[in-house]
Amino acid sequence: NLCNIEYGRVPPPQDPETLEEIAETLGIERGSKEWNTLFDLASRHKKGALPADVMAFTRKTPGIPILLRTIQNKKLTKKELLDLADYVQRHYGKL
Repeated sequence: NLCNIEYGRVPPPQDPETLEEIAETLGIERGSKEWNTLFDLASRHKKGALPADVMAFTRKTPGIPILLRTIQNKKLTKKELLDLADYVQRHYGKL
């Protein structure tokens, strides 16, 4: 099945639980850069789609839309967004 996904014959799964199972089977550490990359790449076949883990978090966390709209209204640059992510990591732990 993974071969079919790799060669583009079937789209990657979008279900967060399935992606988590794949990541764990591959030995990818939860929350690592590789973990996030797996989720990001799985969403790329759908234009404008959010990664499954981000979408699941957004659905269960009421403050996320407010946070995203605030960031959008401030028109932060890519560097400012990276600085913000770095700040959150330093003050609140690993993402």
